[in-house]
Amino acid sequence: MGPPRPLAHPSAAGCGSKSAPSASKEVNGTLVKQWVYQDALKPAAELDGTGHLVSTFIYGSNPNLPDYMLRSGNRYRILADQLGSPRMVINVDNATDVPWEATYTASSTELLNYSGLVQRSRYTATLALTVISR
Repeated sequence: MGPPRPLAHPSAAGCGSKSAPSASKEVNGTLVKQWVYQDALKPAAELDGTGHLVSTFIYGSNPNLPDYMLRSGNRYRILADQLGSPRMVINVDNATDVPWEATYTASSTELLNYSGLVQRSRYTATLALTVISR
């Protein structure tokens, strides 16, 4: 994947300057996704490969996991268990739209994963790194 590349439009996410922490994903040398972080653990926005805003993450009750994700005109609530581990993502305006849900073993192994959302770590907000593939 290589080192993170500078964001094409960091101000599009409303997240500050080019010095803001960022990460990117490339496929066969082509930039496909970018993330802008509020700090080392908190993704603030997801951008596509051209720098257009895809998702925004809103924090409140948990310092390391967003409470909400705004994407494609939808508001998603990210629900966590008592340890702060993400358990479910649900559309605020349509409770039947549950694009991601997880169950864990005692050793933090994820057992369920729906609709293209991938959780990379139980202990940080990196759930947001690969969100709803629609």
